[in-house]
Amino acid sequence: MSPPLHVRPLTVHACLELRHQLLRPQQPPETLIFPGDLDPRSAHFGAFLDAVHVGIATIMPQAPHERVDPSAWRLRAMAVQGALRSQGIGASLLAAALDHARHHSGTWVWCDARIAAVPFYARHGFAIQGPSYEIAGVGPHHFMYRLLGDGSS
Repeated sequence: MSPPLHVRPLTVHACLELRHQLLRPQQPPETLIFPGDLDPRSAHFGAFLDAVHVGIATIMPQAPHERVDPSAWRLRAMAVQGALRSQGIGASLLAAALDHARHHSGTWVWCDARIAAVPFYARHGFAIQGPSYEIAGVGPHHFMYRLLGDGSS
């Protein structure tokens, strides 16, 4: 029997070690506070199996590409420990993030999805817009977005 999963809000500082380990190992953890992380409307979530921190996700009010759209939210820095992927942890983190955006009048969410994560986001209602692109030092990505509806993730 596996330990119960708990997803709970965290401070951005509590996310930095996993951001470093899982997303940007080439950067020191203390440099991984992104623009928008400290906005009081932003939320950071951690997934825990017992007391072990196994996943993270951040959601923040931010429109893409210099647009102004107060209903747009950005999903960022989402990751789950490699051996634990495909067990519903990412889905639980995503649900918490989308609920937060809905609660704060968000009507759509977007992300820069790593190529390997595109199938995960597609299963959860995100669509690709445009060609893939490179984020320097991180790798190829797709712009993906989804509308926020009735609360189903």
